[in-house]
Amino acid sequence: MSRQVVGRVLGVMLFAAGGLAAQAKPADTVNVTVGSSVVDFSSHQPGATRTVQDVTMGGNKRSMPPVIWSFRFEDAGGRKKLIVSVAPEDTTTRGPAMPVFVFDRKTLALLELRDRTTGAPTLTVKDTRITGTLNGPNGAMPVDMTLARPAFLGMLADLVAESLPRKLGVVYRVPLWMPGSPTVADHLYQFVRRESITVLGKTYPNAWVMEDRSADGATLHGTMWLVDGPPELVRWVINQPNGVINLDQAAAQRG
Repeated sequence: MSRQVVGRVLGVMLFAAGGLAAQAKPADTVNVTVGSSVVDFSSHQPGATRTVQDVTMGGNKRSMPPVIWSFRFEDAGGRKKLIVSVAPEDTTTRGPAMPVFVFDRKTLALLELRDRTTGAPTLTVKDTRITGTLNGPNGAMPVDMTLARPAFLGMLADLVAESLPRKLGVVYRVPLWMPGSPTVADHLYQFVRRESITVLGKTYPNAWVMEDRSADGATLHGTMWLVDGPPELVRWVINQPNGVINLDQAAAQRG
């Protein structure tokens, strides 16, 4: 996809083409719908995560400036919400202002995007109806669309992955969508093994390794390494048609 979006992987779409060898589909497959009891983010704690990202394309590697992702809780209007925002670690860094993402704290259904400066909603989601504006390279773009079915926000799909029950071998079929398009695509998430991994100087023994595949299982979109506690996701390798994105994370001190 060529349109510019914002998300956990800055400037990079999750629906990347390019694949590796297909894996056999286990019989134990769980369909994860928005609102399903399978997803439960409510046990997580508010805090912050430092993210370091390297992008390798066509044999050329470049490092992106580190960013801080902040997670806080808000109880308003009788609904428990998760508020997610991102900012450069270096406060003097200039760049496009990212929106603030507002989710239902338990189900991770996206409720709205907010303007980072004013706090006013810019995009609202009600079931499958999405309306408002979305910032792009040419300014604010009006959005009025209806998804074919309820789906999770693809650009922060790692939050869904972090919330799934950690069981080796089980396949979770998760519907995802990206702003600017009504298309819903199913991804298959599976915990395939446990192993020790060292990220940003810290070793995590027995981390959970999750594969993210296309709906038919033939394309490996990426691999995540998850731990039982902050920052939950410590490494995310995302496959691209002509390269790879490596995202490393550690718990941060500021929220």
